[in-house]
Amino acid sequence: MRYKAVFVSPHLDDAVFSCGGAISMLAVQGPVLVLNVFDRYRGEVKHRAIAVSEARHQEERDAGQCLGFTSLGMGELDAVFRRPAYRSPANLFRPPQATDLEELPRLRQALLERLASLEYEQLYIPLGIGWHVDHILTHLALREFGMKAGALFYEDAPYCLVRHATQYRLLQLGDTGYAATPGISRQSFATAWMETVQHYLGMAPIRRMRPLPVRWGASVVIAYYFWHLLRRNQQPRDMDSQCTLSPILVPLDRVCLQRKVDAIWKYRTQAPEFFLDTGDCENRYQAYADVVAPGNGALERYWKMEVAARP
Repeated sequence: MRYKAVFVSPHLDDAVFSCGGAISMLAVQGPVLVLNVFDRYRGEVKHRAIAVSEARHQEERDAGQCLGFTSLGMGELDAVFRRPAYRSPANLFRPPQATDLEELPRLRQALLERLASLEYEQLYIPLGIGWHVDHILTHLALREFGMKAGALFYEDAPYCLVRHATQYRLLQLGDTGYAATPGISRQSFATAWMETVQHYLGMAPIRRMRPLPVRWGASVVIAYYFWHLLRRNQQPRDMDSQCTLSPILVPLDRVCLQRKVDAIWKYRTQAPEFFLDTGDCENRYQAYADVVAPGNGALERYWKMEVAARP
C-alpha cells in the first residue's frame, strides 16, 4: 500500500493533537498512517497521566475511525516507564538522560528500517516543542533523514499552544545551526517568561486544582520551572546557520477544526489533562492560530527544513 502521508508520533495521541486537521484532509485523498514510537507501557508502574496499554490503544483506534487513519506501533517503552527519573515532570521535560542518548542510534535505525518498508508521499516529524524527552528523541532520531527526505516538521501540541513555546524551541534549534526564516526575535526574557507563566496558569491542569492554596503553591513552582526552562535558550550564540526552517500554514475550515477536536476527545484519558472541555479545546487552538497568523482563522503550522544556501 502506498500512503498519502506518514505521521511519526512520539505517543499514541501526539499526531492527532498536533496534525488532526491535516490528517483529516489527507485521509480523503488516500490512506494515512500514524507511526507511534513510544507506545508500550508497563502495568506495574502507575502514573496519573498514563492509562495502561489497552485503554490508550483503544483510544487510538477510536480517533483513527474519526479521522480516517490507521496506526502502527514501534513498541518502544514510554519515558515514565523506561526511567524512574522521568516520573518527575522536572526531568520529563528536559534534555534526555545519557542512557537514552546511548540508545538513540538503535532507535534511529529501527525507525529508518520501518520507514524503508513503507511507501508514502509525505513524511511528518515532530519539531520537539515542549521539550518532552520522548518528543526530543523522536526528533533527533529522524531530523537528518527528514531533512533529506523533504519531510515536514510539525509543532507538537498541546505544548505549542503555550505562549512562546514554539519561539523558544526555534531559538534552541537556531543555536545548533537550524535557523527559522523569517527570523525569530529574542523577546525580552522577563516579558516572555511572565506571558508564558500567565498563559499556562490559565490552562486546564491548573484551573482544576483544588483547594486554592494548592493552586497558589503550584503557581510558584510553575513560575520557577519556566524561568529555568526558557533561560536555557535566552543567550544567543554566534553560529552560522547550516539549515533553514521555513513555515507552511495549513488553514482549517470550521468543519475540519471540529473534526480535529472530536478526534482529540476520543483520547478520553488524555484530553482532560489539557483542556476543560471541547469548547476550551477549540478556543485554545483558535487562540494559537490568532497568534501565528491573526485574522486567518484556525490553522496548523509546519516547517520545512533545508540546507542553507551559501553565498
